[in-house]
Formats: sequence, structure tokens, C-alpha cells
Amino acid sequence: MEQSGAKCEYQPVPIRVWMRDKAYEAEVLPSAFNEVSWHSDGPMTGTDLLRQLLDLGFHQQDVVDAMADADPTFLEKLNRGDFNADHS
Repeated sequence: MEQSGAKCEYQPVPIRVWMRDKAYEAEVLPSAFNEVSWHSDGPMTGTDLLRQLLDLGFHQQDVVDAMADADPTFLEKLNRGDFNADHS
């Protein structure tokens, strides 16, 4: 018996990340594929933001893409583990 060709297509979640000084802030907007609305309470280290978004269940690629859009040096920092600089 043949199965239907229905596929589950990946849809990115609208995560917006921006930098304030050397810290990150973010918000997640609801969409047709995502009912979650979330925003950071204030500036966070990259490690804290990355952990928070992943713990909320957002796809790693969406998080990495949003952080890289906000910070052109994000991937370099990620590779070095250089996220925990003081942001006060």
C-alpha cells in the first residue's frame, strides 16, 4: 500500500535579536507556525540568550541565524566560547 506524499515542511520562527552595547536582547513573534510570544527581560550574554531560546524549544538553526544577523561576529564568538563578557 502506498503512503501519501505529505511532508512536514520546516518553517523558520521569527526571532528578532539585537545588540545593546556588547549584550543581546531578543523577541519572538507569533506566526502561523508558532504560537509563542517571548521577549528578553533585558540585556543578556550570548550564552544566556542562546540557552534561553533553546530551552524554550526553538530550533537551533533559527536561533543561530537570528543571532548571526544581529552580530556579524557571532559565529566567531560561538567557536571561541566568548559570550560571557560583562555587559553591565
